Amino acid sequence: MDVIMEAAERLGRAIKESELYQRFERAKSAYENDKTLMGYLGEYQADKKTLERAAQMEDVDTHLVDALNERIDELYKLITENPVYIEYVTSQDAVNKLMEQVNIKITHTITGRMPACGHDCADCYSGCHQ
Repeated sequence: MDVIMEAAERLGRAIKESELYQRFERAKSAYENDKTLMGYLGEYQADKKTLERAAQMEDVDTHLVDALNERIDELYKLITENPVYIEYVTSQDAVNKLMEQVNIKITHTITGRMPACGHDCADCYSGCHQ
């Protein structure tokens, strides 16, 4: 068991030291320290909660609901078009894909089969059918 845990630790260090993961760490730091973006996110969440409460009221104020929906849409656009947010999400997706590929490779090594193999290598790029 020690051999397995040591291998897992080496793998974890290799992933942590990879440029892909370093890019994610830089993007995460920029994301967390972007006061404007954090302000938009906080306002977005608060407005969503306010909208939920307003929609549950018996005599719904349609003007308030419309104004909140408009502001929520505006904030969503400000957030999702922000370069810091885009880099954070993109780099996070890349790390998630790497982790998925690592898990697939480990499973393939253990079982000799690719999980949910479609035999065309379009999803996993392992090359086991080439």
